[in-house]
Amino acid sequence: MKKTFLKLMAFFATAVPLALPAQNYTQSIPDHINEIRVEDNARIVVTEGSGATIAATADAQVATVNGNRLIISDNASAAITLPAGRSISFVADDRSQITFNGSFGKRDKLSVVSNDYAKVSFSGSLADSLWAVDLNLRADDYSNIKSDIRLASFHYKFAANDHAIIHLACQQDKPEPGPVPSVQSLFKEDNAHLTVYHCIGDSIVGMRGEHDLSVTEGSGVSGANHTKRPIRHRRTPSLDFAWGLHNWGDSPLNGFSGIDGTASIRTSFNHIHLSLNYPLISTRRFGTYLGLGLDWNKYKFDASEIYFNTDAAAFVDSGDAHCSSRMLTRYLVVPLTLRFDLGHSRKWTLSIAALPGIHWSGSHTGIRRQYEDDLRDVLQKDPSVNKFINPYKLDLRASLTYSGIGIYLQAPTMSTMRSSVQELYPIKFGLYFSFD
Repeated sequence: MKKTFLKLMAFFATAVPLALPAQNYTQSIPDHINEIRVEDNARIVVTEGSGATIAATADAQVATVNGNRLIISDNASAAITLPAGRSISFVADDRSQITFNGSFGKRDKLSVVSNDYAKVSFSGSLADSLWAVDLNLRADDYSNIKSDIRLASFHYKFAANDHAIIHLACQQDKPEPGPVPSVQSLFKEDNAHLTVYHCIGDSIVGMRGEHDLSVTEGSGVSGANHTKRPIRHRRTPSLDFAWGLHNWGDSPLNGFSGIDGTASIRTSFNHIHLSLNYPLISTRRFGTYLGLGLDWNKYKFDASEIYFNTDAAAFVDSGDAHCSSRMLTRYLVVPLTLRFDLGHSRKWTLSIAALPGIHWSGSHTGIRRQYEDDLRDVLQKDPSVNKFINPYKLDLRASLTYSGIGIYLQAPTMSTMRSSVQELYPIKFGLYFSFD
């Protein structure tokens, strides 16, 4: 969403021209606004005063009104002044930042939600404070909410989800003479961290250990005002590594790979796949990733000294007993992966990937023969077979991981060799590692 000019128009008491000669402008916030949303790497600083205003430089007019919401977006910076006592909600999205600076007087309600790597901070000294009858703080999806000032409320609800962090350095038992807060609820889920400390006196020395109220984990958080949000990039790029064996060839699996005739290729522990993937779409439980990687394979021949006869388009066994032969292929692949997080812990992950690739020919691919006898120890490279290796491939892979470590199964949709040569359909399986 690109909204780079202030379009308050009829919502504001006075109109603001698009081109201002001054370096800064200040404008009132309409009375009907009850939510301020900060998006797309935008940054705002909130203070309290006699009126509700927004200020920014003339060439960064970034606020827009959408119903009862004031939206600030697109890498902008702004300062917001709220009237004393006004109830309002703040939402921080998409790596944006909101800083509440200094003290805030008593108000009926304050709600703050932080999503998708956003940061919210209540900044100041222990002498600064914020008092709300109803105080609702929620952090989701790797975001965090932190406070260095006193927070006080009769009714409060704190919730943290999906690796988010809420760290409140000072929260008073009794914000002012009167009853103990009547509603207290703290929820955390999915590897989130929620820490609340009490204040005693006016000194940081008076702080005691972690909050002594019980923290409820699990289903309670699902009802804590969690609404469906737009699709957003939640995850960082991932590095995938698969190492395993080929399953084909020799007895008792003869014919399983589609190989016919005397020349067969044996089981080999030399399949390696390495790719770096970038998230195209990521939601709470689902993601699609596009990557770039390398699929490297080494096939061991059942016979010893193997040549490739280009005229006959066939593998030939010359019978040297002191030789071991291997065929190497290397494909540049562009994996497209669907990833599903299973269960509330999100430690179990199911991935299904299509791996189109193009063969990367050269001296590092083809047939390699290693001669070892009393007279010689020679490695011989023969790339002539490269012309008969299928230049394209499309494999399908499924993997199941726990905390990034698991197993995979990969199957081809086309032969490694062209139709004029013996067909090769290797089935690959082994260990799979994924690092976010």
